[in-house]
Amino acid sequence: MIIVDHMTNDFVRPEKELTRDYATALVLALSVIIFLVACSFPKTIRAEENFGVVPVRRQTFLLVTDQRQEASRKNTLNLRLAMQYASLSFDEISGQEFTGAAWKSAPHPHYDAVILAAESAGQLLSVQETISFVRTGGLLFVALRTWNPELWETIGLRPTYGSSPEFIDGTGVQSCLPIFQKEDAVLGTKQFGASGYHITPSASWTIQIRYQNPATMPLLLERSFGEGRIVFWNADCLHQKEFRGLFLFSLLRSLPFAAMTVFNTILMEIDDSPPPAYGGKTGVVGNEMGLTDFQFYESIWYEQVPPFLREAGLKLVHFPCFCYTNQMTGSFTAITDREEFFESILERIRKSGDEIGFHGYNHQSLYLASGPYPPWPSGESMISALSAGVTLWEKFELSPPLSYAPPNNLIDQDGKRALSLAFPSMRNICRLYIGLEDFSSASSTPMLIGDEFGFDKDIPKLMNIPRLSNGYFLDEVTKFSILNGVMTHGMVNHFVHPDDIFDENRGLGKNWEAIFSSLQHMIRYFISLLPVAQKMTPSEFMVPLKKYLEEMSGISIGKDRTLLIQGNKRPYLFVFSQQIASAPTIIGGHIICTIEPGKLYLMEMSDASASIHFH
Repeated sequence: MIIVDHMTNDFVRPEKELTRDYATALVLALSVIIFLVACSFPKTIRAEENFGVVPVRRQTFLLVTDQRQEASRKNTLNLRLAMQYASLSFDEISGQEFTGAAWKSAPHPHYDAVILAAESAGQLLSVQETISFVRTGGLLFVALRTWNPELWETIGLRPTYGSSPEFIDGTGVQSCLPIFQKEDAVLGTKQFGASGYHITPSASWTIQIRYQNPATMPLLLERSFGEGRIVFWNADCLHQKEFRGLFLFSLLRSLPFAAMTVFNTILMEIDDSPPPAYGGKTGVVGNEMGLTDFQFYESIWYEQVPPFLREAGLKLVHFPCFCYTNQMTGSFTAITDREEFFESILERIRKSGDEIGFHGYNHQSLYLASGPYPPWPSGESMISALSAGVTLWEKFELSPPLSYAPPNNLIDQDGKRALSLAFPSMRNICRLYIGLEDFSSASSTPMLIGDEFGFDKDIPKLMNIPRLSNGYFLDEVTKFSILNGVMTHGMVNHFVHPDDIFDENRGLGKNWEAIFSSLQHMIRYFISLLPVAQKMTPSEFMVPLKKYLEEMSGISIGKDRTLLIQGNKRPYLFVFSQQIASAPTIIGGHIICTIEPGKLYLMEMSDASASIHFH
């Protein structure tokens, strides 16, 4: 299967046909006027005219897959999505068709990299043609551990023991070099496991990431070979969304120069706000602070957290839930279960000017599926409960909600339909980015816990804007998730709950001073990763996201170390350069942030096209 991206053009046609003579005369007259006007103003240089740039070819990658293998199918799906988000053009070929002809320039185009996403692909490689491709400047990228004894021995990879490599289930991730700015990639042995080869590289290889156990086994390694490079992922982990950022960076950093489009956006969301509170003294708050939950929220949490977030430049969206009952049948009353407290906190939020989304009439997930929580008895019951929510929404004179955060991050097609009927204004679903497809629905499609950015497949008028991280503590998993979001999308989308201190798992039993200090550290951390990012709410991000999805930016290779970028509906890009002493010269845009001097920049386009010239 070959995937080709096409730029679209819109044409405006006149309502009436002009005669040929009249049209010719009109064109001549307009040409004269345009010429006279052009002579009276300074000439504007288009990006592609600068440096004498003529696009030589589209930057294109060859993705080699094997649909017969489950591991390859999963790997390929994830790599496709990562590359599509990043505006990386690619062709796809099955392993059965992958022969020596795929390496040759005719009739195939030149590929900037050949990406092996199938274990069987290594066995099909012709040593002579592979070596020739890499020596002359190509990039061979192994995205799923694969073995060709003759080739790997030639380029300096050999089994640690015996004549063939031993399969090892490695655990843990430890980067040997920084992956973004000065940050390392770290995951404990309980959080990560993958199958790889127990191999020993020659001194020509650089180990980027290794397993924690066994520490002698490389997970990601690369080397130069002639004028090209070879990247080897010694693992079967690139089917996981958590590794998209590392995949993209290990691919693009291995090219002489490259670019990928990103969102450059930070979102901050607060679920269960106003929170559940019933006047009791419980947990750390009651035992150490001597406060009721009412008192804690009113005098501590809302006095400290939202003001700090706003001072950091973040725009907040609160997702209130009206009551926390288990009711899913009968008639639903339009009241909250903590009326006075709810109104007090809601009034604070309104006065602050923060956006208000919807978290449900009650905290019951909208689905008819078989899942971890009891399903609703019918779609009608869901609509009846949501209608009570509509009455409350109108009672408190709130603006029509645009964003919905599903309780427990669960909602199926029936729930989305009920939500859209009750709240026609609804446009965004804010769930999790990382999740599993492990719940079946009784009457519709399976429930996905993990969403992609974009139009919802069940209800197309809804946009999915998934959260990438959550909580107050920057532990290894949270940090890895944040870095993955930044490296994949140039995006942070984080959420917290005001009541986390009352939860033993989410609050870790720590006191408020430690929790708030940890949150402050985390916020400063992810803002430092994207210091010039747009701070938005989901409803504000919906507009640029739609534009982003409408058009894939074209990235072409020009003469004299130049990239040509076309299409500014994806205006922000990470720009990579390898061993370049100075920042690139840009026409039609500008660098808004130097991430790693000489290596990585954040760029914004100002014109419909831009050229990036690497000195």
